[in-house]
Amino acid sequence: LCMLSLLSVLFGAGGSLLIAESFQSSLEREKSAAFASCRTVWSVLQIVNGLDSYLDAEAIVQAVDQLYVQDQSAWAGLRLSAGSGELYSAGLTEPLAQAEQVASGECLFRVAQGRDGALYLLLSSAVEASGEVLRLQTAHEITDLYSLRRTQQRVYVRVFGGMVLLCAVFAYTISKVLTAPLT
Repeated sequence: LCMLSLLSVLFGAGGSLLIAESFQSSLEREKSAAFASCRTVWSVLQIVNGLDSYLDAEAIVQAVDQLYVQDQSAWAGLRLSAGSGELYSAGLTEPLAQAEQVASGECLFRVAQGRDGALYLLLSSAVEASGEVLRLQTAHEITDLYSLRRTQQRVYVRVFGGMVLLCAVFAYTISKVLTAPLT
């Protein structure tokens, strides 16, 4: 009886940890992909800025637009701003309104929900170029990641409930056999 109860508790703890670890590792992969796409934008801007250190805003916007058009699947939304003005925005900009401003050289991740109910991984970063702070904010949809976790949790709860029920039946059956009168 004790062993069956212990088995179901260990199964429960192990399953919970497995689902949590799987979700965390998937979220880290999404963060890495978001950071890589952000680094790509900054690298292109550094190269363009290196070619002409007195680059105007229009050339920067053109470079970012070409990046966005070439790899639209990398972002759900993208916004580039300098100072208090927006230089460029594309895709879903509504989730980007929830992104936080960061200081030059910093990078910040945040999960936010859009009005459509979708979940987005927001990345805010800033660098200094030509004496001006450029801020890049990107949104990456991660709704599927959370949906997968919910599905895994539902399956886990069903299996765990079945396991507890099975353990209870076995415990009852074993105790009934062991305590039956001898004839």
